[in-house]
Amino acid sequence: MALYVPFFSPKEKELFSKLEEQRVALLSQIASISQATGDEAKPEHIRSFKNQYNDVVEKKINTHRGPLSDPLTTLPIELFILLVKEIISRRDGTSTKDLLTLSLVNSQWRRALVSEPTLWTDIAIGNGLKDTEVLPRVYTGLVLSGNQPIHLAIDHPAPDWREHIVPILRPHASRVRSLIIWPPSSTKLAEEAPTDDVTICEILRSLGPLPNLRQLELESKYRVNELEFTNFLNSAPNIRSITGDHLTFHQVNNCVSHEMETFTTFATLDQLLTVLPRFSRLTTLILEDLSDEEPVFRHSNSSSMTQLPLQSLNYRQSPADNLPKLISIAPNLDDISITITWKILAEVLPLMRDFRLRNFALYIKCKGPWEDIFQPLDVPHFQGLKSFTFHLHGRQDSRESEAEKVERLFCIIRSSISLQKAIFATDRRHISLEVIRTLSNLRDLTLDAIKMEGIESLSCLQQRHLDEHAPVSQFGLA
Repeated sequence: MALYVPFFSPKEKELFSKLEEQRVALLSQIASISQATGDEAKPEHIRSFKNQYNDVVEKKINTHRGPLSDPLTTLPIELFILLVKEIISRRDGTSTKDLLTLSLVNSQWRRALVSEPTLWTDIAIGNGLKDTEVLPRVYTGLVLSGNQPIHLAIDHPAPDWREHIVPILRPHASRVRSLIIWPPSSTKLAEEAPTDDVTICEILRSLGPLPNLRQLELESKYRVNELEFTNFLNSAPNIRSITGDHLTFHQVNNCVSHEMETFTTFATLDQLLTVLPRFSRLTTLILEDLSDEEPVFRHSNSSSMTQLPLQSLNYRQSPADNLPKLISIAPNLDDISITITWKILAEVLPLMRDFRLRNFALYIKCKGPWEDIFQPLDVPHFQGLKSFTFHLHGRQDSRESEAEKVERLFCIIRSSISLQKAIFATDRRHISLEVIRTLSNLRDLTLDAIKMEGIESLSCLQQRHLDEHAPVSQFGLA
């Protein structure tokens, strides 16, 4: 939890230092008097020094608070609650611990925080039960959140899961709206994990049916058993988002609700093109690299397919032969991250002419002379593009000049007035980044493993600011 303190003037700092000196001196005197005999040791004499000490400490505390007013008494209660939510917001669900800390400010803060159940809805199961406060925190969050939907984060593996944690959580299973299971902190693979460690499937199974679960994120180092995971999906009929772990084509085709809005899958694009039209609300699709399962190729004619509501696409598979089909039926895409060859990219770009892209990330894979041809019929210029990422690595075995292809591609961002963030990563020589000079509003520039020529001032940038963000104007590029 990050708390911010006000800046103090030199005069205020000097006063604070003097008060600290007085406090230390009085504390030393009190210690000496307590060990003395005679009149100095009389209780009233000691009490007098203690009162002086308390007065100094009170002044010191008031000085350290600075000129800021108590937000609870200054702001409307609704705004105060919103500010607290912003401060305690944590993806891992540790906000309960932070709330308990804030409740110690004073009795007014404690009453305000305890009486607002929406503040206590992030429930975290820490890394085991070594911390004796984990269970009380979990119980406190479950009670003070009332009947509000809860967001559950589990640091896997979780020792004593069966004995202590499950009995507390299970009565609240119907309130779970989102569930995150983190990977083993040791980052060991499944076969290296302790034999008594609870598996992800056991965690899912022991929670029982989660009828109101909407979002599931499995940040696992190893795959979930398909049969058990399929059974879990059947017990969570309202789930709308699955990320982290990757659905198989069988699960996408038979087990996942057609109301899904986001999912990650290992299924091939050939397979998905046959079933994606069923998902009328799918806005985010992540296609991971292929699994060990045998692909079932089912070619389809994209001209007869229904348009998809997709807005975000993360494509990491190879090959990408059917990617143009998907692009052609997803006209609402505004966030695209794809791993692709030059040849397929030349087919895809003309299909994106009318796209209103905000974020565009390209990871070019060089595979061979015929796959490295880049001769698009059209290279669109994306007026509203905010972020552009370009990665080019691998062997160079092309009939075309690499520099010419990159220059042709960079037409999509040349002279852009909307682009604010750019990332360039390549191991190629003789590639010019002259295009940077044309980006008037570029604010964040990241260079990774750059060996580029053409702008002399970049050599300083790549040495001193590698992988750092800084205003372009700082380096004389704008």
